[in-house]
Amino acid sequence: MTVSEFLAILVANPGAKMHFMLPDQSFVPAHYHITEIGRVHKDFIDCGGTVRSLTSCMLQVWVASDVDHRLETTKLAKIMEIARPLLQSDDLPVEVEYEDAVVAQYPLGGAEVTPSGILFYLGTKHTACLAPEKCGVGGESCCAVPEPKRILFVCIHNSARSQMAEAFVNQMCQGSYEAHSAGLEPGVLNPLVVEAMQEVGIDIAGAKTKSVAEMLAEGPTFTRVVTVCDEASAERCPTFPGGAERDHWGFPDPSTLAGTHEERLVAVRRIRDDIRHRVSQWCRLACTNA
Repeated sequence: MTVSEFLAILVANPGAKMHFMLPDQSFVPAHYHITEIGRVHKDFIDCGGTVRSLTSCMLQVWVASDVDHRLETTKLAKIMEIARPLLQSDDLPVEVEYEDAVVAQYPLGGAEVTPSGILFYLGTKHTACLAPEKCGVGGESCCAVPEPKRILFVCIHNSARSQMAEAFVNQMCQGSYEAHSAGLEPGVLNPLVVEAMQEVGIDIAGAKTKSVAEMLAEGPTFTRVVTVCDEASAERCPTFPGGAERDHWGFPDPSTLAGTHEERLVAVRRIRDDIRHRVSQWCRLACTNA
């Protein structure tokens, strides 16, 4: 979950209590404090000699003895707004640092509105060798990197929704899934979608539109095929060989939007954010079991 997604949830649910569920399904005590909001940046070199960097927004959660303390969404939203200039980007992933037996960091995976408040799900972080082909780790060793599973997103023209879903999966599920996209009747990449994706740091300007027929002719097998158009159009998607699981995530078609450039861009941003949220929720579960 990014800073902008986190803030949107806080603002949309004013005055609500917040609960953090740990990966083992236990909870951070309800009287926690958030004592720090920070921009954490790490530059490092992997064992193959590649220089890498990671940046995140870190919420430090601390539990004191004041059991009557309750932090609610409106107050935290104000604190997050104060921190935004320091964070420098609304697209940073949000992580929670919490000390139980040890200090641990948990990626903020998802949220659910419940009768008792907002339930935030905390995920897990894992270490891995990032350059097995260079450092000699591989084969049947404990650090062997499995081939990513292939997922195909299908819409009508491969000009908007399927392109966005493909890009977000390849950003969020690197190493676990390799995403592709295609259209029932491929058209031209939607420039509003290109603009909206550039706003979140993803450049799809060079992406090519492809047909489902092309994908079938090329012969790759997919673990999952997801249609992101309307249900009637989704029924036209052919069956792919290899026993691919089928799923349907319906989103509005950006090509049908009317209005000025800015009005249509605002609507495309909403579709983009809905797709990103859906992919984020799916990746949180799928990548763990990939």
